[in-house]
Amino acid sequence: FWVARMILMTTYIIGEIPFEKVYFHGMITDEKGKKMSKSSGTGIDPVEVIDKYGADALRLSLLVGNPAGNDMCLREEKIVGQRNFVNKLWNIFRFVVGNINDGNYGNKVDPKDLSGLQMNLEDKWILSRLDRVIQRNSVSLDKYKLSLAIEELENFVWHDLADWYIEIVKSDLYGDDENRKMVAQKILIYILANVLILLHPFAPHVTEVLWENLSGGNWGKLIEANWAIGSGFANEKLDNKFEEIKSVVVANRVLLHDYGLENEKDNKLFMKLNRDDVDAEYLSEINKRLIKNVDIVEIVETLTSDMVSYSTPIADTGVIVTGDVRKREEQKVLEEIKKFSKYFIGLEKKLANKEYVANAPKEVIEKDKNKYIEAKATMDSLLERKEKLSGK
Repeated sequence: FWVARMILMTTYIIGEIPFEKVYFHGMITDEKGKKMSKSSGTGIDPVEVIDKYGADALRLSLLVGNPAGNDMCLREEKIVGQRNFVNKLWNIFRFVVGNINDGNYGNKVDPKDLSGLQMNLEDKWILSRLDRVIQRNSVSLDKYKLSLAIEELENFVWHDLADWYIEIVKSDLYGDDENRKMVAQKILIYILANVLILLHPFAPHVTEVLWENLSGGNWGKLIEANWAIGSGFANEKLDNKFEEIKSVVVANRVLLHDYGLENEKDNKLFMKLNRDDVDAEYLSEINKRLIKNVDIVEIVETLTSDMVSYSTPIADTGVIVTGDVRKREEQKVLEEIKKFSKYFIGLEKKLANKEYVANAPKEVIEKDKNKYIEAKATMDSLLERKEKLSGK
């Protein structure tokens, strides 16, 4: 009604409409789903929130998980989560700036500065991922899909950049290879500058401060900077290749965790490659860099019977489990199976009851079937671990 009244009144009075596009957000509710109201005491004072968590955290919490038109439950935990994201951005900035030498500090890095660099697979992958984020974010903003834009950007910063790329290149930045150090520095400057540009509409305060510090005051104001346009590095084939590498790292982490070895010192991984096109040396190095307490990765023709193992499309990994550890972990798995069996058997009996299946609502039966599928997968995994530990 407010939009209609504004259009009718201004058209009547001055013969013009005040706006052509209107963005509606949903109603903001409290934890119980009731409309926030100052008079009823269900509202959150934004001034208090800003004093406690910062304006950017509040802005982000109003966008993340809030597609246009949907009502949104605003909880303090959500604001805390976005405050944590802002802190993560600060930590990434400190790491990057702390590892930039004087020759690169304050120098803007353009795509043409990167094209001649001797890059590793992880360098090309992160630049390709950034290109895709820039492309998708630009489209999302043009279509007013603000929630989608910020969620994809946060995922890139938190996971692709922080969890993967930075963890891989730490060794290069701390190492003696000056060329690798220079490549990593330039890529990090380029990525961080573009992240700040993309994030600026959503979190203008922190990004402006970080931009000024990253540039040494040489790049002007971020609010006046050109929008990120991408660099032409997007490469789906390359993305898939690195995703396969990631899948091996994740599988190896799960392997060590499942068999109680993640905190054991000097773990040795044995890998049998399943494809001829896999770079064994690169795969081994990435695993050593990203998995705690793994210093040796040996490529073998076959995995032996004294190993527990996990498989991925490009490699099978095995690790030797000693007798004491094997007994300890087997006992743990047996206890897990005993506890989980009650839930699993209960679901099985429930779905085997013809009267229940015939009379219960279809949606309830469907939920139970999905629960059973998930439970069976969990039980199968536990039984497989038990068999591997017992050597059967």
